[in-house]
Parts: sequence; structure tokens; C-alpha cells
Amino acid sequence: MELSQNQQKVNQYLVDIIAKAWEDENFKQSLINNPMEVITKHTKGALKIDTENIVVIDQTDDNTTYINIPKKPNIDDLELSEDQLDMVSGGGTMQAVGPVEEWIAGAIASAVAFGVSLGESIGGN
Repeated sequence: MELSQNQQKVNQYLVDIIAKAWEDENFKQSLINNPMEVITKHTKGALKIDTENIVVIDQTDDNTTYINIPKKPNIDDLELSEDQLDMVSGGGTMQAVGPVEEWIAGAIASAVAFGVSLGESIGGN
């Protein structure tokens, strides 16, 4: 399944934010303390979050296992794209990626599925 251009941009913004948080402790603490402001500033307002709150939790402690419980999807409102229908019916292909990229892609896919979108300022929908 290929991502739309908007989904690719959202993915890239989130990968950049996560990478910066891994490398810059001050950025990470700012992101934890005031995620909406930091994300808006870091993406120059291009990444829009369609919720009132954002929770950022530092999950880098090797001695702790973190479990994220996402919002339960409403199956009645769920529609599959043509690509997703192809995947379900066996017509799609998967691309292998490394474990870090795979984890980030999964986290980003969850975020995209639950309200993260791009603003009009970068050609979003």
C-alpha cells in the first residue's frame, strides 16, 4: 500500500520530530512539556493535530515496557481505499524496513489514523 503525498509528509514530519527528540534532550523535554507549541514551531504550522490535547511520553527507559491503548475504531465508519482492498484480497505487496523504521511507521500510521493531518499551507487536503 502506498501512502498519499500528505501521509508521506506527515510521516516525514513525525520522523524528524522523533529523531530530534532522540538527539536533543532540551527539545525532547520541551516536546513533553508543551507538545502542541513545539510541533507547531518545528513544522512551521504545517502539521495540524485535530485534537485538543497531545500527550508525549518519553519511552526510552529500557527497564520499562510501554503499552499504548489507541482509540477503539468505529468499524461502522471504516472505509478501505482501493489499495487497502487489494491488500486484504491478497493483491498488494509489502516492503521490508528495519525495526526502528517499522516501529516509527506503525506509530505514525496510528497517529494518522486518529486525527493527525497536514495543513493547507503545504498542499494538504
